[in-house]
This record gives sequence, structure tokens and C-alpha cells, in this order.
Amino acid sequence: MKKIMIDMGHGGKDVGATGNGLVEKELNLVVGLELKRILDNYDAIVEVTRTGDVYLSPDERVRLVNNFNPDLSVSIHHNAAENPSARGAEVIHAHYDEYDDKLALDILSKLAGIGMPSRRAFTKLNDKKEDWYYMIRRIWDNDTDAIIVEGGFLTNAEDAKLLKSQDYLHKEAKAIADAIIGYLNLQPVSNIPAWQTEAFEKLIKKGIISTPEYWATRLGEKVTVGEMFGVLAKML
Repeated sequence: MKKIMIDMGHGGKDVGATGNGLVEKELNLVVGLELKRILDNYDAIVEVTRTGDVYLSPDERVRLVNNFNPDLSVSIHHNAAENPSARGAEVIHAHYDEYDDKLALDILSKLAGIGMPSRRAFTKLNDKKEDWYYMIRRIWDNDTDAIIVEGGFLTNAEDAKLLKSQDYLHKEAKAIADAIIGYLNLQPVSNIPAWQTEAFEKLIKKGIISTPEYWATRLGEKVTVGEMFGVLAKML
């Protein structure tokens, strides 16, 4: 079974980028948790570096990943630039890896499909000819692929308009998840009774469930009281 570590960049006193009323650490957490929720429905073991607004030093972050020893480490970030016209998604991958550029390009393609322009997939080396970014340099090896996703520019008005939407952030997570699922050839795991699936399909046909793509990935979860009230209210 494949192992995936999702690293939500920044946190706590390290807020990351800011712009247009957005704070990067908050976006990273939303996307990362949704990404884990989606991937938990597949034949993979998924862990995250944080589940709340906590600070992790680079050493702590790297230690969490390396102790887990995943097949894939995905760091979730969002960008900023002095030039407000800079926009679009970027994915950084290991310079010496022969395969993970395929994952990087597929993530960009899928993000473009939900409205976020592709800026570039790239690598960067330091003076020692090592990967520049520590979340790749200190993690990537022949057993672990490591990439960093920059989901858009907080400092660009058009990107920020998308990133301010919770619905868009969930779509961002889904786009990244779809690329990972294909890259690792993950298979869905379903322990959902047939009667639940049939009930779900019936509610879709009656128009009570308005976003079936989203709820289809949550069939195996427990339903909150608030969510149940929301469904019942539509039936009245």
C-alpha cells in the first residue's frame, strides 16, 4: 500500500505569504486537509504534517516526513510576488528525479481545468548542485518522490478571487488528488452498503443533493447534525 505525506506549508507564527486579504497558512491547511480526506478513500496510507494552526520548524517538518518514509511527499503552498500581475500555479519537483515531472505537469493541467492558469513546473539547484528547496532536498531519494505545489498568487487579484472561495479550494485539492491517484495508480476503497449508494442516487435524482461530485467522496463518512439538517430542510 502506497504511503503519502501531505505537508501544509507554514503555520502558527509563520503565516507565509499574504495579499488581497488572504493568509497563506490558512489556505494551505484547507487544501491539505481536503486532499487527505479525498485520498483516504483510496488504497493509501495518508498522513499530514499539521492539522491546525501550529508552527513547525524545518527540522521538525522534515523529521515528520522522513520518519513516515512515504512514497510521495506533497507540500502545499500558495505564492506571492512584488509584481501583482504574476499569477498562476507552479509545481517544483526534484531535479534528479526521472519521473516526478510527470506528476508536476499533470497537477498543473488539472489545476488549469478548474481555472487556475499554469505558470511553470520547474526545478532549482543551489551552489552545491543540490535541490534548492529543503522540502525536496532533505526528503527526496530513490524511495520518496517530493514535490511542492504553489496553488496561485495571493498578490494577484484574479488568483485571489478564486482562492477566497472555499469551494474553489476544495476543487484545488481534488485536482491535486486526481493527479496523485493517477501517478500512484491508486484504487478506490469502498465499504459502503448498497442501500446507502441507492439512497444517494435517489436524492440526486430528486434534486436534494445539488453537488453530487463532492458528496460522492464522503459517502463513507459520519454525517454531522448540521449536514443532516441541511438535507432535511431541502426536503421540506
